[in-house]
Amino acid sequence: MLSENLRLPTEVISYLDYLPVKADALTKGAALKTISFLNVTAPLISAIPNKINLVPEEIKFRKILEEKGKDAIKTGALVTAFCMILFAIVASNIYFKRTQLKKILFQYEAKHKLAQGLETDFNKIQQVRSVLNRRGFSLAVINELYEILPDNIRIEDIRFDLIQDRFSLRGSAETRNAHSTFLEALNKSDYFKDVNNKYATKRSEGDKDVIDFEIVSNLRK
Repeated sequence: MLSENLRLPTEVISYLDYLPVKADALTKGAALKTISFLNVTAPLISAIPNKINLVPEEIKFRKILEEKGKDAIKTGALVTAFCMILFAIVASNIYFKRTQLKKILFQYEAKHKLAQGLETDFNKIQQVRSVLNRRGFSLAVINELYEILPDNIRIEDIRFDLIQDRFSLRGSAETRNAHSTFLEALNKSDYFKDVNNKYATKRSEGDKDVIDFEIVSNLRK
């Protein structure tokens, strides 16, 4: 019928050959022409097995709690492992950075010491250069003293501090007028400033009196 209507090659296959039943049942089923044997065997094949659970509810609840506890333990273990891995990564980064920093400090320590030595040498050279530059200035100061020094004053000691630009001299004057005139000349000079008389004392020298004095002053640059 199908081959005539569809005009396609067809073949009749009995579904009884593919059922997982005994051969006697297949034979009896094939003998029935008016009733489909599939209606009888289908419930047997697709039947759901009936089970009775005799486990108490407390035990079921306990099993559920145990399963949830196991899940919580697994989650805690995973979180702990993650934290340990994260801590290990951070610690390793800190360690490597500290190692790199120590390496850099070790490499530049010698250069730093060399730079400090060069700086010290440079300061010494600057001081020496300053002294050499002031050498001519010292001669100019002495020449200025020679020009303004009265005849009745005797100089005993002259000191220069070219680093701090300080000057001091000690001597004696035959009269106070000569001492005052010398102080006034120093104040008017272009080489001295802030001239101060540190002391002036009178003493006897032979048959006359003299004035011993010490004068301090800043040098003009």
